[in-house]
Amino acid sequence: PRNMSADSFTSFLMYSRDKFDNIVVGSLGRFEAFAVRRGEDTGNLESIPSSATVIYKDEGAYEVGFFLTCAGHYRVVMLADGLQLLNSPFDMDVLPGPLIVSESTLDGGGADGG
Repeated sequence: PRNMSADSFTSFLMYSRDKFDNIVVGSLGRFEAFAVRRGEDTGNLESIPSSATVIYKDEGAYEVGFFLTCAGHYRVVMLADGLQLLNSPFDMDVLPGPLIVSESTLDGGGADGG
């Protein structure tokens, strides 16, 4: 996935393959995935990691799922037995979720009645 909304589940499929590009069924590899978001302030390089779920489906396919609640730019890393997979890492943008009126606020001089 390239873009998703905060506070919503997104998933994609990953396939285990051998060196000849054949799908490996019943792979015994240990797959992991996580997304890292950088701090919002200029110069803030503090990373904020979020884990993903990786579930074996069938026929060599694994479902990788994320549930992220913070909008921002993420780098997604996929690992198999501790080694990065081909095309990993990749970038993913998380957009703000839908408007929630009860969470919205006012700000400014006229907002406090003064």
